[in-house]
Amino acid sequence: MSKFIHNPVMLNEIIECLKVKPNGWYIDATFGRGGHTQAILDKLGPNGKLIAIDKDLDAIAYARQKYAHDARFQIYHACFSDIPKLLGNNAGKIDGILVDLGVSSAQLDDPSRGFSFRYEAKLDMRMDQSQQVTAAQWLESASSKEISTVLKQYGEEVDAHRIAEKIIAARAIQPIETTKHLSDLISQVKVRYHKKKIHPATLSFQAIRIHVNKELDALNQLLSDAPNLLKKEGILAVMSFHSLEDRMVKRSFRKLVTPNLPKKLPIMEKAIQRPFDWHLKRAMPSSNECEINPRARSAVLRAIRKG
Repeated sequence: MSKFIHNPVMLNEIIECLKVKPNGWYIDATFGRGGHTQAILDKLGPNGKLIAIDKDLDAIAYARQKYAHDARFQIYHACFSDIPKLLGNNAGKIDGILVDLGVSSAQLDDPSRGFSFRYEAKLDMRMDQSQQVTAAQWLESASSKEISTVLKQYGEEVDAHRIAEKIIAARAIQPIETTKHLSDLISQVKVRYHKKKIHPATLSFQAIRIHVNKELDALNQLLSDAPNLLKKEGILAVMSFHSLEDRMVKRSFRKLVTPNLPKKLPIMEKAIQRPFDWHLKRAMPSSNECEINPRARSAVLRAIRKG
């Protein structure tokens, strides 16, 4: 496992948001390297419990080594969409759930994982190394239409069709097996993009990663399941890093805090019982944090509380 400096994003804001109770039950649905987990454990008493989840085998190994002697802590190699199955009869007993979406710094900074165009590496992009299909394998078998749809839907890439055609033409000559090969192909299509602030391959790499790992499917499942996992006054906090995720979270939260009542019903606003209330409509990292940790710049934190 590669060594790196781990800076958990919006750490103080998240701990303040969760209102950690000493004897509470909490879930860190995306352990990563445990920055948020440690801060929650620091607030828990001896009878509290923290369940952590991660798809990444490196994260699981790290967690089991670091917290081997902490009886309050339990780690599962799973996706956060599996939480209901993991909890079983304990569903409905959770005081707080934290979800930190997207790829982790540990994954981005390890060239062997193939997430970043900054390094020459095999084009992998799997968050779960036990998963069979890599990004390279998907690109080798997908049709031009499939690639174009993924780039447009998950990356909002305006040149999706042209990039897809470029990939199809290139793989007929040589398989696209490295991050540099894919990045170079995209850059050839987006020649005029080099003056922009972000790399021309950024949106395409994001889109392919989301598709390979089925990230938005898992998020949609979690947002559907979460209301039944929390106890009364339990808090669901989600931190996203791009607009697709944030829109999904915002729309889901709005539905949960808005009662489905007939229009023009003669009832006072204060008399309406809501299943959830806004706990934190929207928070973003401070300018100081963004300066220290540039990867925090796009973070958006939202939270709701069960009524």
